[in-house]
Amino acid sequence: MAAKSLTEKQLRATWAAYEAAKFNQNIAARALNMSRATLQSRLVRARDVLGLKEPERTEDYAGATAKARTLAEAVAAHRTKEEDKAQKARLKEATAEIAKLEARIKDLEYVASASFKPAEWATPARSAKPSEHLPYLLTSDFQVGEVIRAEETDHAVGYNTELFRSRYRRLIETTIYLSMEHGGSKWRYPGIIYARGGDTISGGIHEELRETDDLTPIQACEVAFEEEAAGILALAEAFGKVEVKDVGGGNHDRTSFKPKSKGANASSYDRLIGTMLRREFRKDKRVTFQITESPDIFFPIYGRNILLTHGDKIGSRGGQGFVGPAATILRGAKKVIMEQMAIGRIVHEVHMGHHHYPMHLSWVTCNGCLPGYSEYAKMFRMEPGPPQQWLFYHHPKHGCVDIKPIYLNE
Repeated sequence: MAAKSLTEKQLRATWAAYEAAKFNQNIAARALNMSRATLQSRLVRARDVLGLKEPERTEDYAGATAKARTLAEAVAAHRTKEEDKAQKARLKEATAEIAKLEARIKDLEYVASASFKPAEWATPARSAKPSEHLPYLLTSDFQVGEVIRAEETDHAVGYNTELFRSRYRRLIETTIYLSMEHGGSKWRYPGIIYARGGDTISGGIHEELRETDDLTPIQACEVAFEEEAAGILALAEAFGKVEVKDVGGGNHDRTSFKPKSKGANASSYDRLIGTMLRREFRKDKRVTFQITESPDIFFPIYGRNILLTHGDKIGSRGGQGFVGPAATILRGAKKVIMEQMAIGRIVHEVHMGHHHYPMHLSWVTCNGCLPGYSEYAKMFRMEPGPPQQWLFYHHPKHGCVDIKPIYLNE
């Protein structure tokens, strides 16, 4: 309300509050619940209209007024300071929370290229073209960080981090060479499927591994990421597109000493490597990822349904006997097919690693490994074999038309 429109009663009430505050404007303004500027305007009007004046200030009165004003102002200043501190603290907390949310948004954007479904280009309903073939590289059981001493196995040259690097690079180079130089003369490729079957690192899951590995699990993740990132990039350059099928880990990759059934992928070092790879290629439209939270990843290749799993969760274990691990692999693959059928999925082929035993039938494939013959295999007198991985070529009409074992001997 403007000062000119105030009644005489209102002006006298304002002056009375001013007198009660011993003529301290700050105290009077708070008592009347108005700003000091509003109070001052009303006091000027009261002086002009009513002729009211402050009493003459004696030395005692002036000293008391100055003391009262100083105390009141000190209280007000202290209250303002404390409120400012509280506001700054809340602002700091809000800023920190905003920073966390922004970082979380970036993480979600980084992994946005990953999907629980296969990329459209890898599973299109396309017409049969005699020249089109889709390569499929099955990788697993790198066990980066493990050390195998040839002297203890009487076989081959052993294994360590440097041999992993050379064997993995040879795997990628050989895949490109066989596809470009030994494929059909008129073959063309829409891309390549790169399957990550687990057990990428040694992991130190047993005491003897922790004692002999030449890398910690974290260091092994770094080395595996460096090599796989370079390998996927080379495949993208050679084939134009790469679809990465990632099962998220095996038994060596786990972070717990005992295998877990709940949250197994979430407790795997291999999941960390997969996340690093997705971030590495988040801006490269040539590279796509299909991931899974279960032990299995399901995808078709030209209408033939593949189920990829590491192999440690196929529901089959036990002795090998003279037939080796073949019986365990076949029994487990059949259980997987029956289990999938019960949930409405038709599986034509089960692919796995884990057993370090290269084997291929029309409905089951088991991969080899990069370490080769180990002290563990020697202890059980298993049949020695070279480090090996599988490379397949699928035709839109005729299915899998070529299978190439890639041997990685030095």
